[in-house]
Amino acid sequence: MPPRRLFLLQLFTAFIGALVFVVAGLLAVQARSPQRVSLLGGPDPFSVWAQSLSVLLAIPVFYLLGARTLAGRFGAVADQATLDGLTGLHNHWSFQEALQQEVRETQRYGGAFTLALINVDDFGFVDDSGGHQEGDAVLVNLAMALRTGRSVDRAFRTGGDEFAVIMPHTDLDEAVQGVERLRRTTQLRIGGTTFSVGLAVFDSASVDTDTRTDATVLRDRAETALQEAKRRGRNEVVTFTEIAESARQRTSAATITAVRHLLRSRRMGAAFQPIWNLDTHQVIGYEGLARPALGYGLAGPQDAFSGAARLGRVDELDALCRESILTRAADLPDDALLFLNVASDFFDRGGQPGQQLRREVETAGLKPHRVVIEITGNASEHMNLVAGPIQQMRSLGFHLALDDVGSGDARIGLLSKVRPDYVKVDRAVVSSARDGGDGRAVLTAIVMYAAESGAIVIAEGIETEEILHHLVGAARTISKQARFVGGQGYLLGRPDTDPPWRGATPLTWPLPTMV
Repeated sequence: MPPRRLFLLQLFTAFIGALVFVVAGLLAVQARSPQRVSLLGGPDPFSVWAQSLSVLLAIPVFYLLGARTLAGRFGAVADQATLDGLTGLHNHWSFQEALQQEVRETQRYGGAFTLALINVDDFGFVDDSGGHQEGDAVLVNLAMALRTGRSVDRAFRTGGDEFAVIMPHTDLDEAVQGVERLRRTTQLRIGGTTFSVGLAVFDSASVDTDTRTDATVLRDRAETALQEAKRRGRNEVVTFTEIAESARQRTSAATITAVRHLLRSRRMGAAFQPIWNLDTHQVIGYEGLARPALGYGLAGPQDAFSGAARLGRVDELDALCRESILTRAADLPDDALLFLNVASDFFDRGGQPGQQLRREVETAGLKPHRVVIEITGNASEHMNLVAGPIQQMRSLGFHLALDDVGSGDARIGLLSKVRPDYVKVDRAVVSSARDGGDGRAVLTAIVMYAAESGAIVIAEGIETEEILHHLVGAARTISKQARFVGGQGYLLGRPDTDPPWRGATPLTWPLPTMV
């Protein structure tokens, strides 16, 4: 029976039980003294006393008959919503609330606390080579180690192989010492698997914006430190203070003000860049790119999203970008696809993101099968959280593209998990493949996966004919079946605020000869 129906049934049973008890008490009193009235003509004091006693007794009976069960069930449901089923730690949603609460308390009472973000190194390899059981064992053992820390510290599992620890009343030096102790105690437990840690401190003296903004900034700083730990070769502990000078976290007050104005006035433009079939020289589709109006003084979309992150309004800006693109693409030709970027937060915020996106697309006059959702490397970091929403989008008719494959942390192993219809390869992968080594191995894995799965490979960043010829040649040296079907870049067409399909003449292949 569904939990909601069972809950209502128990509530009804408890109420009926209490009511029966009260009625039985009243009937017993009536049967004992049916004619008794007071000398003053009012109700017999004994009857009044008996009725009052019956009502008072009904309260504990109500509790015993059902309310205690209901309270227990409510607690169990609350645990399911806030606890991770595998490790027993509090989950991503609990972490967000706890972090904001810690910020509020530190703002109010002063002091400092440290946030630690932890990521298991090469967990995809552990999970794939040893099986899910071994991968789960690593996560469970790491969670157990996190519980053995200080009683005031709070640990969370925020993603597939990602954890967070809020360390109250702790400066960076103390946090580093605590993490080093954790690393020593977990080495044997997790079978030699290592993990990287990024640390960021929240100091109440540096607060200059609202609570939600500060929580967002702190999370960004810890994430930046974690990425630096990964870049240094993994199995490292990095603090944001170490890299503050080089980290691109400097969001000016002017940028934040401009984003506020942008979200208030909603003057967001859009540009469209063609994606070509390199075999037929026909347009596959267009990637929609949001462009803030020039009057705001923003350098571009990245500048806008940087300011939105400081304001805690990334979801709002992302929705505005989608609306701007979809509105202008309403008359997209029937034989062309729209490639639509979606911010990573859209997938893992709960609810039904697929249904929401379908409503947005259909409101613009398009159908889901005409739209390709581009999943960024950032979204793929939370694959365990977003896998469900992503597959729901596929079931609703959307196509899926994995963007920037091969760059940064966009791991090749994600191809089999996402099963994209389109694989967009970062230009840096092909450039590094010229010298062989890792670059060639990455390129080989991508094009061979596409050859076996039927996914369409799209090469990004094609700016010169030399790059285009090298892309095609690099694929052919790997396998006769391996090839780049699609291409996108300035050589083949720049982003245009006037949708290219509305031109007086049809869009034609821009190069004089076949490639």
